[in-house]
Amino acid sequence: MGHLSEVLSGDEVETITRLLDMAECSSFDVFEASVGGLTVRVERALVAENPAEHLSIYSPAVGVYRAANEMLSVGKIVEGGMIAGHIETLDHRTNVVVNAGGSISGLFVQDGQFVEYGQRLLSIASITI
Repeated sequence: MGHLSEVLSGDEVETITRLLDMAECSSFDVFEASVGGLTVRVERALVAENPAEHLSIYSPAVGVYRAANEMLSVGKIVEGGMIAGHIETLDHRTNVVVNAGGSISGLFVQDGQFVEYGQRLLSIASITI
């Protein structure tokens, strides 16, 4: 695939450009907009002040991510050993386990989303008291 202008009309390219500008100016971690049959989704990458203080949790399998709790959100305090969800593959479920306690600093997938092996699911910031 070449440039967008090779596969999209000028109006579609202009619409995508405006949507991306809106996403850049927004304060949301995930921005999704649809115009006609065109959908643009932008997810901000988490940039930690000190990456060593953030633990990433990755998918242990290919399948569909299912959150263990609807209340799983950025800022929520979690404990080490907690099950954050599971990956469904055919008739098998593989748990997604939080290895260390802290505060959820990033959610990178949604319940019901297809994920790849090793895909980043969430990040945990260590909490110092």
